[in-house]
Amino acid sequence: MLIGTPKSGSTDLYKRIIDHPDVLSCAAKEPHWWARQQHSKKTFTKYIDRFSKCAGTLQFSRDDKKSTLITGEGSQSTFWDNAWWWRYPENRNDEEPGIVTANFLRHILPEVKLLVILRNPVDRLYSGYLFFKKHTHVSAEDFHRRATNEVTKFNKCLTEHSLRHCAYAPTDHEVRLHVGLYALYLKEWINIFPRDQILVLQLEDYSAHSQRAMSTVYKFLKLRDLSDEYGIKSGRANTRKKKTQHVGQIVNKTGELLDTFYSPFNKALAELMNEPRFLWQSLT
Repeated sequence: MLIGTPKSGSTDLYKRIIDHPDVLSCAAKEPHWWARQQHSKKTFTKYIDRFSKCAGTLQFSRDDKKSTLITGEGSQSTFWDNAWWWRYPENRNDEEPGIVTANFLRHILPEVKLLVILRNPVDRLYSGYLFFKKHTHVSAEDFHRRATNEVTKFNKCLTEHSLRHCAYAPTDHEVRLHVGLYALYLKEWINIFPRDQILVLQLEDYSAHSQRAMSTVYKFLKLRDLSDEYGIKSGRANTRKKKTQHVGQIVNKTGELLDTFYSPFNKALAELMNEPRFLWQSLT
């Protein structure tokens, strides 16, 4: 399962995985069942039915072939979205979730392989603003205003509540600032799943060294390494929609604001992963 994160190259990575001849492509990339649909009366049976095509393929495959075949999906909400917690009446007065989506997944699929691809959270936030926009006026200044409002609101929340509460509480977001709190979410997953079942990639490294990255992914998924055969050169960069191509780059004051906000979370991620590459800086 490719569980996160949005606007971080997941579509390109997912396509490369399902293009492998030993990977069965069945469900749509993002059914969003684990973090969302199961809490809106979409049954587990309906989720499993998405894989009926794969089940049929496996049923009629030779025994030696079955042992090499895998399938999966790529819902980006699975990694970070736990806002469902407060929809249940018994939880509404709680400070923070007692269980998260990872608990459900571990209970039902204890041996699942989990992939996460992360991107500089400042770049990810701006890309998400441009891609998921629900407003007509899109500009670098508008993004600055919205980002400033979200930073102010989040910091105020922290003076009154825990970090987990502020990250997971269901509120209206002008931009999804909380999605970039990677260390918080990854720590949850590592505490629930064995570490060897989680592979974390960095978009910047994936884009620059796709062949090496895909070799790592194939090894993690116990697939034949076809990176040389596929002639992978570089990852496909996240491209803007035509409607937003006229919008300029993020302005310096916004980059400084967001770098300051995300800095402690990036530091925590680098320490958690023992990898200094996660100490992103948007401005040099």
